[in-house]
Amino acid sequence: MNARLSSLDDGTSKLVSILDLPGEVIIIPQATLGGNLKGKMMQYHRNISKEEGLDLYTSFVRQCQDLLEQSNKTKEQHKQVKYGTYGNRQVFSMVTNGPFSHYLEF
Repeated sequence: MNARLSSLDDGTSKLVSILDLPGEVIIIPQATLGGNLKGKMMQYHRNISKEEGLDLYTSFVRQCQDLLEQSNKTKEQHKQVKYGTYGNRQVFSMVTNGPFSHYLEF
């Protein structure tokens, strides 16, 4: 939440964190990132179990919610963490100021 990964729309190149940006935080689980290409097909045999994935996802959502609650800046803006459900097919569309992909290892 504190990592400076995005810039403001004010024309400066100053990087800011999620806590500095307007709007909500949305978390969408993506279990298919663990797939491996075998021939022309994707296989997901190396993924963790659904139960362990759900536990990790739930913990991550809680940690993000806790960080927002601890930040005076986000309290004033009434920011919330919104999140999808783990293990279900989800369709999501958005317009971004990117493209950006960030792989963060915890």
